[in-house]
Amino acid sequence: EFTAPGISKGNAVRHLCQILDIPLENSVAVGDAENDIAMLDTAAVGAVMSNAENDIKQHGNYITEADNNHSGVAEVIRKFILSPSNETPRRSGQ
Repeated sequence: EFTAPGISKGNAVRHLCQILDIPLENSVAVGDAENDIAMLDTAAVGAVMSNAENDIKQHGNYITEADNNHSGVAEVIRKFILSPSNETPRRSGQ
């Protein structure tokens, strides 16, 4: 996968939050691969699928119970978007 310098999913999250006037601390990202690392590091909640490689899991602050073939994204939506709680993991400094 090739991208231009300075282009990443993390920058896309920042840009989208700015356009939609959503505080970055209210952002949720879901990923499972190396190209998702910047996005997982940027979002307030970086949810990683349970079947992702361990080096990818290190970049998340939430690991799903389900994998991406068994409703892992739905788990994240239910937990952090439809039923958010005070227990939502946050990055330090947020």
